Amino acid sequence: MNEGLLQEESTADPMQTPSESASCCSNIKHELSSSTPIFSLSKPSGDVIDVEKSFAPPRKFHLTIILRAVFLAFSIFSMGYKLVVVWPVDYWRFVLYLTHWTFAASIAYQATALYVT
Repeated sequence: MNEGLLQEESTADPMQTPSESASCCSNIKHELSSSTPIFSLSKPSGDVIDVEKSFAPPRKFHLTIILRAVFLAFSIFSMGYKLVVVWPVDYWRFVLYLTHWTFAASIAYQATALYVT
């Protein structure tokens, strides 16, 4: 049979530091103790949690701006093409479709997102 399945796996992760392998109960005791402030960023081992790295990893704003600009340009081109081809032929049918209104709203959203970025 497959001997790899029968072997026991080690419970200790060699990549974990001692502070990361603290038990759940010791973390709860530390957080609920009266000596620890309510919103403390310290761990029982004495390490401090880096809030910026844990909630907001560094972003590449140049890539974000380029991608948003490309999507906005494609959307504007698509709407312009639709207006040039369909608008003169059948104005009322073009205006009645909610898809076109939604597309115009999404272009406004993309422009606002690009401006905010």
